Amino acid sequence: MGEELDRLIDDYADSPEHLAEQVGLITSLAAKYGASISLVNEKKPGELQFNCYQYSFGLADVEVVTEIMRHYRYIFPNRDFVQHLIATRLREIAAKDAKDGDHVLYAGSHIEHAGRIAQGSVESKWGSGHLWRHGLLEIPLRYDDTVRVFQHISQEDSIEAFLDYARIKAAV
Repeated sequence: MGEELDRLIDDYADSPEHLAEQVGLITSLAAKYGASISLVNEKKPGELQFNCYQYSFGLADVEVVTEIMRHYRYIFPNRDFVQHLIATRLREIAAKDAKDGDHVLYAGSHIEHAGRIAQGSVESKWGSGHLWRHGLLEIPLRYDDTVRVFQHISQEDSIEAFLDYARIKAAV
Protein backbone atom coordinates (compact mmCIF):
# COMPACT_ATOMS: atom_id res chain seq x y z
CA MET A 1 0.00 0.00 0.00
CA GLY A 2 2.86 2.40 0.83
CA GLU A 3 4.16 2.50 -2.75
CA GLU A 4 0.67 3.22 -4.07
CA LEU A 5 0.28 6.06 -1.56
CA ASP A 6 3.63 7.47 -2.69
CA ARG A 7 2.41 7.48 -6.27
CA LEU A 8 -0.86 9.21 -5.35
CA ILE A 9 1.03 11.88 -3.40
CA ASP A 10 3.48 12.45 -6.30
CA ASP A 11 0.79 12.43 -9.00
CA TYR A 12 -1.06 15.33 -7.37
CA ALA A 13 1.86 17.35 -5.96
CA ASP A 14 2.00 19.69 -8.95
CA SER A 15 -1.69 19.64 -9.76
CA PRO A 16 -3.62 21.58 -7.10
CA GLU A 17 -6.64 21.89 -9.39
CA HIS A 18 -6.98 18.08 -9.36
CA LEU A 19 -6.14 17.57 -5.70
CA ALA A 20 -9.79 16.78 -4.85
CA GLU A 21 -9.53 13.61 -6.97
CA GLN A 22 -6.82 12.34 -4.62
CA VAL A 23 -9.33 12.03 -1.77
CA GLY A 24 -11.42 9.43 -3.59
CA LEU A 25 -8.38 7.52 -4.79
CA ILE A 26 -6.80 7.31 -1.33
CA THR A 27 -10.14 6.39 0.24
CA SER A 28 -10.53 3.57 -2.32
CA LEU A 29 -6.98 2.40 -1.68
CA ALA A 30 -7.63 2.32 2.07
CA ALA A 31 -10.75 0.21 1.50
CA LYS A 32 -8.83 -2.15 -0.81
CA TYR A 33 -6.26 -2.85 1.94
CA GLY A 34 -8.61 -2.63 4.92
CA ALA A 35 -6.70 0.40 6.20
CA SER A 36 -8.14 2.94 8.62
CA ILE A 37 -7.08 5.97 6.53
CA SER A 38 -9.66 8.75 6.55
CA LEU A 39 -9.75 12.40 5.53
CA VAL A 40 -9.57 14.97 8.36
CA ASN A 41 -9.36 18.13 6.27
CA GLU A 42 -9.45 18.55 2.52
CA LYS A 43 -7.04 21.16 1.16
CA LYS A 44 -8.69 23.48 -1.33
CA PRO A 45 -6.79 25.34 -4.06
CA GLY A 46 -5.48 28.67 -2.77
CA GLU A 47 -5.56 27.68 0.92
CA LEU A 48 -2.60 28.20 3.20
CA GLN A 49 0.38 25.99 2.37
CA PHE A 50 2.06 24.24 5.29
CA ASN A 51 4.01 21.05 5.82
CA CYS A 52 3.68 18.11 8.19
CA TYR A 53 6.12 19.62 10.70
CA GLN A 54 4.19 22.89 10.85
CA TYR A 55 1.00 20.91 11.44
CA SER A 56 2.37 18.59 14.10
CA PHE A 57 4.03 21.34 16.11
CA GLY A 58 1.31 23.99 15.68
CA LEU A 59 3.39 26.35 13.52
CA ALA A 60 1.06 26.75 10.53
CA ASP A 61 -0.29 30.30 10.19
CA VAL A 62 1.74 31.68 13.12
CA GLU A 63 2.69 35.27 12.28
CA VAL A 64 6.22 35.29 13.73
CA VAL A 65 7.06 31.98 12.02
CA THR A 66 5.60 33.21 8.72
CA GLU A 67 7.63 36.43 8.94
CA ILE A 68 10.89 34.56 9.48
CA MET A 69 10.09 32.21 6.60
CA ARG A 70 9.25 35.18 4.36
CA HIS A 71 12.48 37.07 5.16
CA TYR A 72 14.80 34.06 5.38
CA ARG A 73 13.59 31.52 2.85
CA TYR A 74 16.20 28.99 3.98
CA ILE A 75 14.74 28.90 7.50
CA PHE A 76 11.48 27.03 7.93
CA PRO A 77 10.07 24.16 10.00
CA ASN A 78 11.79 21.21 8.33
CA ARG A 79 13.61 18.02 9.38
CA ASP A 80 16.57 20.08 10.57
CA PHE A 81 14.25 22.06 12.84
CA VAL A 82 12.77 18.81 14.17
CA GLN A 83 16.30 17.57 14.97
CA HIS A 84 16.71 20.80 16.96
CA LEU A 85 13.48 20.01 18.82
CA ILE A 86 14.68 16.49 19.62
CA ALA A 87 17.96 17.86 20.95
CA THR A 88 16.44 20.66 23.01
CA ARG A 89 12.81 20.10 23.94
CA LEU A 90 11.22 16.79 23.05
CA ARG A 91 10.94 13.87 25.45
CA GLU A 92 10.64 10.45 23.82
CA ILE A 93 7.99 8.07 25.14
CA ALA A 94 6.87 4.54 24.29
CA ALA A 95 4.27 4.35 21.53
CA LYS A 96 1.96 2.43 23.88
CA ASP A 97 1.96 5.45 26.22
CA ALA A 98 1.02 7.98 23.53
CA LYS A 99 -1.88 10.34 24.19
CA ASP A 100 -3.75 12.79 22.01
CA GLY A 101 -1.45 15.60 20.95
CA ASP A 102 1.79 13.63 21.26
CA HIS A 103 4.12 13.83 18.27
CA VAL A 104 4.98 10.95 15.97
CA LEU A 105 8.15 11.15 13.90
CA TYR A 106 8.97 8.82 11.02
CA ALA A 107 12.58 8.36 10.01
CA GLY A 108 15.06 6.46 7.94
CA SER A 109 18.50 8.00 7.96
CA HIS A 110 16.76 11.38 8.46
CA ILE A 111 13.46 12.57 9.89
CA GLU A 112 11.05 12.13 6.99
CA HIS A 113 7.61 12.95 8.39
CA ALA A 114 5.70 14.12 11.45
CA GLY A 115 2.19 13.74 12.75
CA ARG A 116 0.37 13.84 16.02
CA ILE A 117 -1.74 11.38 17.93
CA ALA A 118 -5.50 11.93 17.70
CA GLN A 119 -8.19 9.52 18.87
CA GLY A 120 -5.82 6.56 18.96
CA SER A 121 -4.55 7.19 15.42
CA VAL A 122 -2.11 9.59 13.77
CA GLU A 123 -3.09 12.80 12.01
CA SER A 124 -0.60 14.02 9.45
CA LYS A 125 -0.32 16.06 6.28
CA TRP A 126 0.88 14.15 3.25
CA GLY A 127 2.76 16.10 0.62
CA SER A 128 1.24 19.46 -0.28
CA GLY A 129 -2.26 18.10 0.06
CA HIS A 130 -4.76 17.00 2.60
CA LEU A 131 -4.70 16.16 6.30
CA TRP A 132 -5.30 12.45 6.99
CA ARG A 133 -6.00 10.24 10.01
CA HIS A 134 -4.34 6.85 9.77
CA GLY A 135 -2.85 3.97 11.67
CA LEU A 136 0.71 4.27 12.92
CA LEU A 137 2.16 2.47 9.87
CA GLU A 138 -0.51 3.31 7.28
CA ILE A 139 1.67 5.87 5.54
CA PRO A 140 3.35 6.52 2.21
CA LEU A 141 6.47 4.37 1.83
CA ARG A 142 8.73 7.43 1.50
CA TYR A 143 8.24 8.21 5.20
CA ASP A 144 9.97 4.99 6.23
CA ASP A 145 8.88 2.69 9.05
CA THR A 146 11.02 3.73 11.99
CA VAL A 147 8.60 5.40 14.37
CA ARG A 148 9.45 7.53 17.39
CA VAL A 149 6.86 9.08 19.68
CA PHE A 150 7.44 12.22 21.72
CA GLN A 151 5.41 13.86 24.44
CA HIS A 152 3.33 16.82 23.32
CA ILE A 153 4.84 20.28 23.59
CA SER A 154 2.67 23.38 23.53
CA GLN A 155 2.40 25.70 20.57
CA GLU A 156 4.16 28.35 22.65
CA ASP A 157 7.10 25.99 23.27
CA SER A 158 7.19 25.14 19.55
CA ILE A 159 7.27 28.83 18.61
CA GLU A 160 10.02 29.51 21.15
CA ALA A 161 12.00 26.57 19.76
CA PHE A 162 11.57 27.88 16.22
CA LEU A 163 12.82 31.31 17.29
CA ASP A 164 15.85 29.65 18.91
CA TYR A 165 16.43 27.66 15.73
CA ALA A 166 16.21 30.84 13.62
CA ARG A 167 18.76 32.55 15.90
CA ILE A 168 21.12 29.60 15.47
CA LYS A 169 20.69 29.92 11.71
CA ALA A 170 21.56 33.65 12.13
CA ALA A 171 18.21 35.05 11.09
CA VAL A 172 16.98 36.72 14.27
